[in-house]
Amino acid sequence: MASSYLNWHSGMKVVCVDSNFGCAKAGPYRIPTRAPILGEILTIRDLQPGETKSGVFLTFTEIDLIQQDGPLRGEIRWDAACFRPLETRKTDISVFTAMLNGAKERERA
Repeated sequence: MASSYLNWHSGMKVVCVDSNFGCAKAGPYRIPTRAPILGEILTIRDLQPGETKSGVFLTFTEIDLIQQDGPLRGEIRWDAACFRPLETRKTDISVFTAMLNGAKERERA
């Protein structure tokens, strides 16, 4: 696995940043039938080494691993290079606390 993906793990939330995924076609049929959408937040089900830009394939709990359309059927995995970790920010209420403290000081004056 590529070194930048060593801390990625099952259960981790990621965001799709590149939705240019290829597909397999046979007549009117194509897979994947469901692909990640740009900006979509997904939960990693599994990571596997592979021959991709990132060196890592991902599967997601929100997307069926095995997809089928007519005679086409396959396990669908996604290149980790098309995703980034979801950045979660801790709630910071210091601005509101300062506003409240400022209001209390004005009441005293």
